[in-house]
Amino acid sequence: MKYTEDDLREDLKNKEYEAGFYTDIEYEDFPAGLNEDIIRAISAKKEEPEWMTEWRLESFRIWQKWKNLIGRTLNTKNQIFKHKILCRSKEKTRIRKLR
Repeated sequence: MKYTEDDLREDLKNKEYEAGFYTDIEYEDFPAGLNEDIIRAISAKKEEPEWMTEWRLESFRIWQKWKNLIGRTLNTKNQIFKHKILCRSKEKTRIRKLR
């Protein structure tokens, strides 16, 4: 039987890491994209005050208007924030884009 890429992927997934480095990082996985629900969820995870959440939501709404205006002007679709994002625990919160 031929050894396939899927076999390799499964082997690597089940194999213990040999270099000895390991960091157990608590994170929450959010769906792809960015919208007001995601902003609220991240803000709640970070335990931000309500005024900060509202400030972020208002900024997002302004950005949406700007993005739509630029998109129509350039006749292109904006590809920003269409990837999944992760939010680490509140001690060291960082948002990063995944491909």
